[in-house]
Amino acid sequence: MVKILTSILLSVCIFTTNAQVTSASMSGKITTISGETLLRAAIIATHEPTGTKYSVICDDSGVFYIENMRTGGPYNVKSFLIGYQEGVQWWI
Repeated sequence: MVKILTSILLSVCIFTTNAQVTSASMSGKITTISGETLLRAAIIATHEPTGTKYSVICDDSGVFYIENMRTGGPYNVKSFLIGYQEGVQWWI
């Protein structure tokens, strides 16, 4: 049975500027629509204007953190875990 991976909760794109260096970060927690936390899910965030991709694996509490991202957006975020349907959050 394939479960639906639908909820991607994000604290999106905190921008920092320091001596002409700009970067962003993204963090969030991956859960199912029923609130079940998903451990070790793969996350891919794509910067839509440039196609730059960032990938990370969630920790044991379903939380992920991506650093040194391009500033601005939008980003599309996909999550993958065996046994679950792909989750997508568009235009972050």
